Amino acid sequence: MKSFIDKDCDFCSSKVEFVYTPIGTNRGMQVHLCKTCGLLQSFSTKPYVSRPPGSMSADADRSSFRYTKDLVSDRYTKVFNEYVDFKNIKTILDVGSNRGSFINWLKDSYGAKIVTAIEPHPDIVKNYQNLDGIDLRNCRFEETQLKSENYDFAHCVHTLEHAKSARKMLEGVRNSLKIGGIFFLAVPNVIFHNDLIEELFIDPHTFHFSYDLLKEFVKSLGFSIEYAGNPLEADIIFLLKKCNGINIESCNEFNINNTDFASNLKNEVKSYNVNINENRLNLKKSISMFDKVTGSKKIVIWGGGRIFDAIVSFGNLNPNNIYMVIDKYLSLYVDEISGYKLRHPSVLLKEDVDSILVYIASRNYANEIKKEAETYGISNFIVFGNS
Repeated sequence: MKSFIDKDCDFCSSKVEFVYTPIGTNRGMQVHLCKTCGLLQSFSTKPYVSRPPGSMSADADRSSFRYTKDLVSDRYTKVFNEYVDFKNIKTILDVGSNRGSFINWLKDSYGAKIVTAIEPHPDIVKNYQNLDGIDLRNCRFEETQLKSENYDFAHCVHTLEHAKSARKMLEGVRNSLKIGGIFFLAVPNVIFHNDLIEELFIDPHTFHFSYDLLKEFVKSLGFSIEYAGNPLEADIIFLLKKCNGINIESCNEFNINNTDFASNLKNEVKSYNVNINENRLNLKKSISMFDKVTGSKKIVIWGGGRIFDAIVSFGNLNPNNIYMVIDKYLSLYVDEISGYKLRHPSVLLKEDVDSILVYIASRNYANEIKKEAETYGISNFIVFGNS
């Protein structure tokens, strides 16, 4: 398929090349690659409804229930506790405040802080909008004005990938920070796992970041890296500091020329296109093992996300084989997913755990799920995937 989109790379202003059409896109998304620096960007080709109803679809039409920041917050607070002295931080910018998981953690841990909270969705801000010190901006980042050198700390988690321009969002955050100000940034990591059955390039994401590329780009904007997460984990995590004596205009040139990286990434996208379709075809065979287990064990699927939707949609899952579906966070906001009732892990307190086999329908949170299941006495597990 050819693309008639004529766009420039958001990072280096080179021309971009069409590489992929996501499966089941509702927005007519087309993924393009910068052949110079290797940035992956998605562009819509048809009108679409903003903020559609939540969906855990395994295809590109996945739309948010806006619970991801609850899901990942524990991982981030470990970084905060070790590297950030919030006692001496007074003014905070929270880009993409969502349901307020970061703001409420701040309040519970350190009391009231002066926080500028930017969140465009009006229906999910009720539990923090009236807290002391909160200046809520109910709009997109691109639609608000921020004072220069005003904040001690900026927080941007699972938001940059939704930006109209990732460059301008990062520049805007940098301009708003004081010299020496700290910036916590986390985005999904583009990793082409061999076992992918869920579409990687979902409709709401306009940018798809690779670890090394994003690392070099934020450095070019005048940030030093105070902490960096594991480049192979699901999230790219950076704790950054605004350097002294650097004018943003002098940092505007991002001159990375990494054509080998871009070429390899293009090949990875091609392989991914083949793998995801083959993996979906093979799901029926892998899920058929439930037929053999059902007689001796009660099968509990833990994880009601996109992998579960793929299992239901492409694995020919027999509802009679499934005892229950558990999801610790999604169950707080959704009663049912893919036709199955969602339950909180606490239901296991009333179960004969020796009779239960837990199928962990997660890749990124498999270890956390297993550890929590073990606290309820569960000892029998099957973990999705092979990578």
